[in-house]
Order: sequence, then structure tokens, then C-alpha cells
Amino acid sequence: MSLKRGGSRLFSPPPTLHQEPPSPSSHSTASHQISSSSASQSSDQTSSPSLSGFGIRQKSDLDTSLPLSFSLESNLPSSSSCPSLPPVIQRKGSRIGNTPGSPSVSHAAPSSPRATCPGDIETAPKSEMMTKLQLWNLLDSEEDFRVSLDILVERYVRPMTTDERWSSRITEEERSTIFSNIHEINVNQRQLLRELRQSLREWPIPSVTDFFSSKLSRFDMYIRYASNFSNSMYTLSRLKKESNTIKNLVKQSIDDKDLIGLMKTPLNGISRWHSLLKQLSEEDPNNSELANLLSKFTALHQEGAKYLALHQDIELVRSVQSRIKGLNEVLVHPDRKFIREGPILLAGKQEHLFLFNDLLIIGKAGLVSSVNVSKKSQKYKFSQKLVLRKFSVIDPPDSNEIQLTDKKTTLTLMPVPSDKYDKQTWLKDLVSVIEDQNKERVFGMHLEDLMNSAREKNRDVPTIVEKTIAWLIPRGLQVEGLFRVCGSQNLIDRYKDEFDTGKNPEFNPTDDVHSISGVLKLWLRDLPVPLLTSELYDDFLNAYQSNQNEEERLAAVKRVVNLMPRGNKFLLQHLMSFFVLVTSHSDVNKMNSANLAIVFGPSILWRRPSSDFAQQKIASSVVQFLIDKYDEIFKDIEKERRNTKTKELPPTPPQKILPPPPPKGPPTTTWRMSK
Repeated sequence: MSLKRGGSRLFSPPPTLHQEPPSPSSHSTASHQISSSSASQSSDQTSSPSLSGFGIRQKSDLDTSLPLSFSLESNLPSSSSCPSLPPVIQRKGSRIGNTPGSPSVSHAAPSSPRATCPGDIETAPKSEMMTKLQLWNLLDSEEDFRVSLDILVERYVRPMTTDERWSSRITEEERSTIFSNIHEINVNQRQLLRELRQSLREWPIPSVTDFFSSKLSRFDMYIRYASNFSNSMYTLSRLKKESNTIKNLVKQSIDDKDLIGLMKTPLNGISRWHSLLKQLSEEDPNNSELANLLSKFTALHQEGAKYLALHQDIELVRSVQSRIKGLNEVLVHPDRKFIREGPILLAGKQEHLFLFNDLLIIGKAGLVSSVNVSKKSQKYKFSQKLVLRKFSVIDPPDSNEIQLTDKKTTLTLMPVPSDKYDKQTWLKDLVSVIEDQNKERVFGMHLEDLMNSAREKNRDVPTIVEKTIAWLIPRGLQVEGLFRVCGSQNLIDRYKDEFDTGKNPEFNPTDDVHSISGVLKLWLRDLPVPLLTSELYDDFLNAYQSNQNEEERLAAVKRVVNLMPRGNKFLLQHLMSFFVLVTSHSDVNKMNSANLAIVFGPSILWRRPSSDFAQQKIASSVVQFLIDKYDEIFKDIEKERRNTKTKELPPTPPQKILPPPPPKGPPTTTWRMSK
């Protein structure tokens, strides 16, 4: 009879109290088992060359100092000193290196006293025996995890770091985002395995609770890995789209293990330990220390589960993208979720809608016509994409249609089948998505609504205005053509999207000055109501035109300024204060009050329908007057702000202004006008 370490979690039926001592024939059988199983093990080790080429130790290579079975020919005591031997304990022998049907591997037991008398296990309390078996199972699972980590590091991480074919196509920042702290997890995993093996060698250990407590702090690294996983998948998806070399590397698999699958394994790093601890706590419900430890592991497990749910959202988006052909954009994004899909009629033709929490993708149906293709596998040809925060929903009465409209276009959609229930379902989801998107929007919002939002709580000037001006003061005052030269539209749009999706982006010190100034100009231009308000448009023009006397004009304009809503008035003072600072460097930046008024007049003082050229010229003159007469017009408003604001504003120039950047080409005085 032998005691073997295999894969089942359960004991065989309990032995009888009286057991016959082993017969000589059983000794011979056990001896034969050693030699035959050794040959089997040798054969197995040479049958899987795919991992060995990467220096990865498989399960057949594990440390054999921990006995996988006890041979009765090893240095066991006589039956009198160890009268009752336990039955066979079989634990997944094939996973340790044996093939099904082959003889089991039998290692000679070490000479330690605890190992040489397996009867110790039988005489231990049943709960202790079960705990040890549960730790054996945990060790087996952790070995699986270790093998996966080794493949990930050797097959993917290292080539992307050292192999020129792949490393030249990925930056260090991208590599760090994709693999996060996987090296830290790999090192920790090996340490956990060493400690787990040591505890099983020295069984029984003084305290299972202490054993788990000593490991608790290490699992924070799994939370850090999980929290970055959305960004990791987004970066990897983008690189696959940009580089066929990276795409081919990601597609490769080894022993049915591909990169995405291997990267998922650390997401469950906490759950195995949490499950075992939960089981131990259920078996010992009166152990308060164990219950307290379980609560700490549960908190970690729940936080990890939150990020795992985000990963499942990403997997769903990735699956949907694979079905939309011709879409040259990566849909996978850390903040994107898939809502629903379904057929619709658009301009009399059947199309297919894919609704996300920020986008609506329209695809042409019928790319795959086989009747055997399921709905979840049907592929569509990309038709168009709608960014939903730019749209509003119209529900025409007594109709099954839904209309989506922005400032330029209107789309009329009819869900299929065309019934009231399906229309209401789509309508509810579309309205919910658009409302959620507009909660975070910054561009195109009414100033009053923006200042009443949670993101601007206790502020008297919008964050975007403060941040752009604070960035421009040390970097832009000495740049020629500030606010008149166009910046990078891609960079402007990127920052616009980040502000509109609820982020609070930090401008990079190396960003182009004209691009950051373009962000401010775009925000002012997108206000649905001008900063100086439509209601006061005529009042401003009359105050400026009707009074030829300088003092009377000043008093009239100041009176109209004080009629503005408080939020508009504070923002105007903030802007004019900055413009005065810009004009103090006009000998370098060439932006005097007249030039600033030409740029900003049409953005902050206008009305619809559009004013004629003569009125626009007067509006620019009003803005120039506000800059030139800043001290007289805004002195009282500054005091009012100081009494109500939570931050010290307006901005004051720093002690040191950065020098202008070196010219990129021959000097020129030709400026491109931008509104």
C-alpha cells in the first residue's frame, strides 16, 4: 500500500481500525512501481518540448523533495511502531507529470521523522488532515499559475523588451502600461510557492491564521495589476491595429496559451486564497481571528472583482469590434461599455446598430448571409459612427421613429421590428447614454449649467479657463502670435475629448503654446450663449457707440458689465485681467489690445442670426475697450470676487517668465487668422 500525492481533494473512505501489516508481495509491487513510473516520467518530460525551449519549468520539473508518494520499501518504521497506515490519497497524478493509465510516480520518502511515518496523518485530527489537503490543492493551483507566468514572461515580455523585431515597435511607456507589475507578481509567486512547500514539509504548522496573515500585504500587487488592466488592453489593441508585427506576436499561442489569456491569469490571483480561507472559516465558525482575516481578504477580493467586471466589459467591446469590418478605429477603451445592438431601418434600408455608452456605430447588414451564423457571430460592414454627446434625441409623436440630431444633421431611425416596445427600449437607452455623457461635458455647455455642476463646485471660474491661463502665463507671453497662430487640431481635439469625458487633463510642459491657447479659444467659441450674453448685445454696442465722451462711454459700458450674471461677470474679469498681462508683452508677442479684440470679439460678443461685418467690428471695439479700461471697469468686480471666491484670483504673473522657444524655421510675420 502506498500514500500518493495526486489531485483529488477528498480522502478515500476511512480505513478500518485493524489493518494487516504489508505482505512481501506488496513490497515487490511497490518496488516495481518505482522503476516503471520513473520511465514513464522520463518519457513525459521529453514529450512537451514547446515550453522547455523557453527555460520554463513544467510540473514534472517541480521540487521533488516534497514527497508525492510514500513507498513501503522506504525507511518506514515497522508495523509495530506505525501499526495503522492510511489508505491511498490520490491527487490528479496526470497533472503532476503522469499520463493517464501510466504507473504513478513514487519518490522515496525523505528521512525526516515526520515524513517517514505517514501514520502521523491518520492520527491527526480530521480538521487538520483536511486543512493539509486543501493546502495541497492550493499548491497545485499556484503551480499552474507559476507556469503561466513563466510563459508570459519568456514568450512575450522578454521579446518585446529585447528582440529588435518587436521592441522597436513599442515604447517603454507602452510596454510598462501593457505588462504593468507582472515581474513583481512573478517574483512574489515563486516566494509564495517556496513558503507553501516549506509549510507542508513542516506540517503541522503552528497557526493557519498566521500563515495567511503573513501573506495578506502581498496581494495589493494584484489590485494594482487589475486596476491597470483596462489601460493594458486598450494599449495592446491600439498597437495591434498599428503594427502587423505586434498583431502576429499577440496571435501566436503556445500550448493553447495566447497573450491575452496569459495576461488574464493574475486577475484571479486573490480568489484562490480567498476561497480556501472562506472554506476554512466555515469549518471553524467560532475562530474570531480567522473571521477577521477573512473579512480583510474579502475586501481585497471584492475590489479585484470590480476590476474584473471592467475587464469583462472590455472583452465584450473587443468581441463586438471583431464583427464590424472596415472600422479603422480601436473601440476598446478603458471607459467604454457595450449597451445593446439590433436591426433598424435607416432611409428605407435595413442597417444594424451597436450602442455603446458614448458611441453609436451603424453597420450594413448582410456581410455574412449563412443561415447557420448566430446573431453574436454575424459580421457587418462599417457605415458610420456617431459621438452621442453631440446629439439630442427627438421622439416624434404617433410614430415608431427615433430622431437623432446635432447642429448639422438629423438621422431618422426605425427599430426592427417596428413596434412600440422596441422603440421605447431604444429611446430609453439612447436618452440615458446622452444624458450621462452630458453630465461630464465641458465644451458647448451653458456657463450657468457648467458652474452648477459637481466638477465646478465652490469655484467662480471654470477649471478649463484657469488651467489654460495658468499654463500659458509662464510659457506663452513671449511667443509671437499668441492666440492668432493656429495650433495642432489633433491635440486640441484630444484635450477637448478628455475634458468632455469627465477627465481633468494636465497639459504637458512640452505641448505647443498655440494648441493650448486653441483649447481656450474653442471653449469660448462653443458656448451656446456668448460670454457677454445675447440679451446685452445691443446694450454693449449702444453704450460704446452712443457716447463719444470718454468718461460717459466708460460709465455706460461699466453699467452694462454690472448687469451681467455673476458667473459671466467674474469670468469676463478673469479673462480681461489675463489679456492685460498679454498686452504688457506685446513688444515680443505682437498681441496688443486691438489684435486680441479681433481674435476674441466674435467669440464672446455675438448674436444669432449672425451680425453683419459692421456690427462685428463694433463688437471687437467693445472688447478692446474692456481691455484698455480694465482698472476702471473691473476694480469693483475684483473686490466682489475676493469676498466670494474660494481661491485667490485673478492670476498674477510669475516671478520668472520662460523665454520664447527657438524658431522652427525662418522668421515670418505672416499670421494665419483663427477665430
